[in-house]
Amino acid sequence: MCHINHRFDLSYSIELIEIMLKRFKDNISKFALIEMNDSILVALSGGPDSVCLLMLLNNIKKQYRLKLFPIYINHMIRPEAAKKEIKFCRQLCKTLNLHLTIQVVNIPEIAKLEKISLEDAGRRFRYKIFSEILSEEKIDKIALGHHADDNAETVLFRIFRGTGIKGLRGIPAKRGKIIRPLISFRKSDIFDFLKKNKLSFCKDQSNKSSEFTRNYIRNELLPEIRKRINPEVVSALINLSETAAEEDEYLASLTEKEIKRCLSITPGRKFEINLNKFNSLPGWQKKRVIRFCLRELSDRKSFPDRQTVERILDLIISPKSSISLPYKQRAELSQQSLFLFSDRKIEFNLELIINKRSQLKELDIWLKASQIKYLPNKSSFKRMSREVFLDYNKVIFPLLIRNSKPGDKFKPLGSSGNRKLSDYLIDKKLPRALRNEILLVCDLKGIIWLSGFEIANRVKIDKLTKKVLKIEFDKRRHKKTAV
Repeated sequence: MCHINHRFDLSYSIELIEIMLKRFKDNISKFALIEMNDSILVALSGGPDSVCLLMLLNNIKKQYRLKLFPIYINHMIRPEAAKKEIKFCRQLCKTLNLHLTIQVVNIPEIAKLEKISLEDAGRRFRYKIFSEILSEEKIDKIALGHHADDNAETVLFRIFRGTGIKGLRGIPAKRGKIIRPLISFRKSDIFDFLKKNKLSFCKDQSNKSSEFTRNYIRNELLPEIRKRINPEVVSALINLSETAAEEDEYLASLTEKEIKRCLSITPGRKFEINLNKFNSLPGWQKKRVIRFCLRELSDRKSFPDRQTVERILDLIISPKSSISLPYKQRAELSQQSLFLFSDRKIEFNLELIINKRSQLKELDIWLKASQIKYLPNKSSFKRMSREVFLDYNKVIFPLLIRNSKPGDKFKPLGSSGNRKLSDYLIDKKLPRALRNEILLVCDLKGIIWLSGFEIANRVKIDKLTKKVLKIEFDKRRHKKTAV
């Protein structure tokens, strides 16, 4: 049943609210969840957890100068229940003088198309919607109502699926812009707060069904464990989660140093692992480096699994040169490097305007072409450079930046004839994984610069050169951290 007491006033239960608020603020301080003047998107389902969360945030709104934006997501799984929940949430937000945003997403249809469970589809697309709103509306945080019992259920669920130490950490209080201020509260704390303040909420009848895995753990498994094994099983699982978090942070700090030592990231977001350095690592650290790369490449929370990591380690010592991975990812060996990347085409086409800095978004690279009045000295002519000097009058404008195409040819500096670009790159021992990231600077006649490698012979500077064209680019430096 969903209804709200319109006469609700937090001051009615002053003792309880002070206790709850103190713990709430302690969480905020301990995990650095909220800053002054934050704007916060608050996930509101109408259930007890989200109602408690919104009420506590609303209570500290003036103190922290917060802007609260409640949001209800209709998953189209329970149409009749959703109508009642929306009505309830609207009444609640009206009472608090807050505007409610409602988003509708057809989770059953998405689950069917993606061939995943309703639970997985719901979770994935909720976070997708949250992320889009945060970006579009320039909101600082998204607050979710997960509590300690949710955390215990998650840890137990992951144990049954064979998780490692990172999975035992459970639900974090903070991840990026996502915050969970109720994570240390027990479910019973939340119900006490709502009951003593005479706050209503919506009951999700589907939570009673053990058809979903998490409901089965909550409704049947945990009560049986309390009865037969440990009455304080939730506390035990939370303790395990906190211990795992401490140890995982220590292992992550050790691995972060190795990530910086043996890993580089290309402009096209390919992860290149130096095998000479990587092979000296202990087995557990190798797995962490690989997991870091694959997690960065994927938006799937449960990826990668142990089997995928083992397949990559096997590739390194096998005669194979590459393997396909789940979710359109790929692992490829080249000389003393292992490349991990999304198996997608990188295509770009950009006109380069003289004296204007241009961004190639596909590779997050900035380029600039400019006419200069002086002739560079010989020390400026460096092969494998990020800048090049050409004879301005030999170039047939306009300039175009593109990637390679089948059949591309050019005449390298000092060469007596044209060469296939593919043959040239093979001779240069450029890994196959990197070939679609090479920038080709072209004029109307063809390739004039194979960036980082060579210019075309026809645009070289000579004794008759009067004007010089300088082309340069800057690569983005990607931050590498052991997340």
